[in-house]
Amino acid sequence: MSEILFCSNSLGVEEDEVIEKLKLTLPDSAIDVYGCLGHCSCCGDTPYVLVDKNYIEAETHEELIKKIVVATK
Repeated sequence: MSEILFCSNSLGVEEDEVIEKLKLTLPDSAIDVYGCLGHCSCCGDTPYVLVDKNYIEAETHEELIKKIVVATK
């Protein structure tokens, strides 16, 4: 089981959609949203996530979802 952590400021208005897609795609993963994950310099610029403590970023939310799925395999 992978741990997927989001910063509440990183995903913006698409946060709920991204999380719901991941819950359907990766039902065995622990998905949590925190107020801050300590990557403030990039938080407002690009969507990012920590997967098992590894930093992953992408240009779009869809690309981020794809990278998360690959990282959890």
